[in-house]
Amino acid sequence: DGGWPVDLMAMYQQLTWVAKGVAFILIIMSMWSLGVGIERFFTYQQARNQSKLYAPQVAKHLKEGRLKDAIALSTSKNYRYSLLSKALLTVLLEYQFKQGSGGGMGRGDLMDTVRRSVQRASALTASDLQKGVSALATLGSTTPFVSPLVTAVGDTLKGAIDRAYRA
Repeated sequence: DGGWPVDLMAMYQQLTWVAKGVAFILIIMSMWSLGVGIERFFTYQQARNQSKLYAPQVAKHLKEGRLKDAIALSTSKNYRYSLLSKALLTVLLEYQFKQGSGGGMGRGDLMDTVRRSVQRASALTASDLQKGVSALATLGSTTPFVSPLVTAVGDTLKGAIDRAYRA
């Protein structure tokens, strides 16, 4: 067939123990990065889908003036990954607190409260979404240095073994 046959087992058997160790580390790093990537993808998908379902339901409660129902919906386990639910929950709780304390809120106060609550919720949600991304950055920045390290160590060991056999 004119092709160059690739036999992974034969290649593995020819590796030194150092090369086998580095290959093992590279495989672990690859599986780790793949796992983080898949987990993040599904988390983002789930957050998006839950937010799409949450928005019309909470809007209905708010239009009807049912604040407690909107808060209950926001704390529901069905929307625990929804970014919109997390952000709106802090706003609703802040609004409920202000209304319950007897301090009537003007439009400007309400907008400031909403803005602060959304910023706070956004910061918390952003930290949740970045889970595992630092590991990907570390893996991505160190992987290119592994191959030259293996080459240098392998050449050094090969030279030492050749000198030992000649002596």
